[in-house]
Amino acid sequence: MLQAFPSALSLTAVKGNTVSGIFNLQKSSTQQSSYSISAGQSWTGLNPPYGSTQTITTEIDPITVSVNTSAMNVGSYTGVVYIVESGPNGSQTLRIPVSLSVLASGSTTPPPPSPTGSATSPPPPPSGTATGTVTVMWNANTEADLQGYRVYVGTSSGARTQAFDVGNVTSTRLTLPLGSTYFFVVTAYDKSGNESSPSGELSRSLF
Repeated sequence: MLQAFPSALSLTAVKGNTVSGIFNLQKSSTQQSSYSISAGQSWTGLNPPYGSTQTITTEIDPITVSVNTSAMNVGSYTGVVYIVESGPNGSQTLRIPVSLSVLASGSTTPPPPSPTGSATSPPPPPSGTATGTVTVMWNANTEADLQGYRVYVGTSSGARTQAFDVGNVTSTRLTLPLGSTYFFVVTAYDKSGNESSPSGELSRSLF
C-alpha cells in the first residue's frame, strides 16, 4: 500500500507569485501499484497532471503541488489532494491536506537566517531511465515563527529555474532529468512570508 510523506503541505506566497510543494508516495511492498491523482479545488496545479493514472514501479514517486496566486485574494485557503490507489493488496484513497497563505506585499518582518546544508546523490538509476534523484539536506532553523523552506534548482551556477516549497522539514528528495549538473540553494521563510537570503550553493551531477 502507498503512504504519503509529508502527510500534509503548508504553502505560503506573496500575492502574484507561484509557490510549489512536494510530497512523496512510498510503497510498502515490492509489488507494482497504480494510482490516480486529483484535487478538490481549482487553484491547485499538479504534476503528474490532474486526472492522470500513474504506475509506481520505484520505491518513491514525488508529487508536485503548485499554486499561481496572481488571481487569488489575500487570505488563507485549504484544499485536498486525492490519491486513489489500486493494486494487488487492495485499494485505498489517500487525502493530503493542502493549506495556502496568500500574503500582501510589503511586509516588514525580518526574514529568517539562511539555512546551511548539503546535497547527496544516491546510486545511479538503472540503465534506460530518464531521471535520477538527489537528496538535499540542511540544518534546521530555530526561529519561533519559522514556516518552512524552499529549495531552488538550476543547471548553472547562480541560476534558479525551479523552486520547491518543501514545508518545515530538513531534507527533501528531488527527481530530476539525467544529463546535467544541478545547483541547489535553500531558503527559509517565516509565517509572515519573509524569505531568507539563499544558503551556500551546492551542486551534484546526474548522468
